[in-house]
Amino acid sequence: MTQPITKTKELIKLILSKRRDLSEEDILKMIEERISELGGLIDDEAAAMLIAKELGVQLPLTGTRLQLSSLKIRDITPGYRNITLKAHVLKVSNIFRLRKNDEVRRYVRVLLGDETGQVWLILWNDLAVKAYNEFIPGDLVLVEKAYCKKYRDRVEIGLLRDGKITLMEKNTSIDKLMELKSKHNLNIILLQVADVVRGPKATCIYGYDGYRNMYRVVLYDVLEEVRPGKMIIVQDYREGGEGTFKIYTGGLTRLYVWEGSSFPEVPSQESYRREVLNVSSL
Repeated sequence: MTQPITKTKELIKLILSKRRDLSEEDILKMIEERISELGGLIDDEAAAMLIAKELGVQLPLTGTRLQLSSLKIRDITPGYRNITLKAHVLKVSNIFRLRKNDEVRRYVRVLLGDETGQVWLILWNDLAVKAYNEFIPGDLVLVEKAYCKKYRDRVEIGLLRDGKITLMEKNTSIDKLMELKSKHNLNIILLQVADVVRGPKATCIYGYDGYRNMYRVVLYDVLEEVRPGKMIIVQDYREGGEGTFKIYTGGLTRLYVWEGSSFPEVPSQESYRREVLNVSSL
């Protein structure tokens, strides 16, 4: 490969000082392979920092501003800036509020995943509301101009002032959603709504999963568009009961309306009420 720039030389020198079992030729070869693996989207310096991370060599972050193009989640480490990341949305939290002095800021936590791992993205104010309203598990998004930091021993990313997150592909495939659920061990369930009983204090949703198991979900704040025939995703819940499985919800539970494909041969609202449901009130 071509002779590396001066900063890359300094990184190679630091790696060699910690890993005396390697030669400069070994490091250069690893850098070349890493650049090739990522399709030429990173330069010598970025590749050298990734190699250092993989080899367990700690790099000083003072005065360092690493600018990276598209990476995989496994390659992101605290101190990286101008990151471009393509990943699937695994879940979007409820909107939280943080008061500082007289200012109240809204934020959401978006869990992103690719074939190499997971990372939390923190979004604030208008971007938080946009993510909450527009993204559902399985959506493919592009994150641009992000930075990485460590917060409470956990790696997370945020957006620089001119950073953004863009929807690349809306997920409408049940198979894709189930694949992501299995791969990333997501606490979500997809249900087709059979009936909605709205009471004075809470709303009870009855629905079926893809195996025709019936579930009962009680929530205190339900979207108006949730009605019989609709598909919903319930996120962060506990399951219990027999016969009709009851889904227990909490402060972290979220409900999404799924606009993708439906389950085949799920009972209609009329047959459900006639044959199964016997509820007078909540």
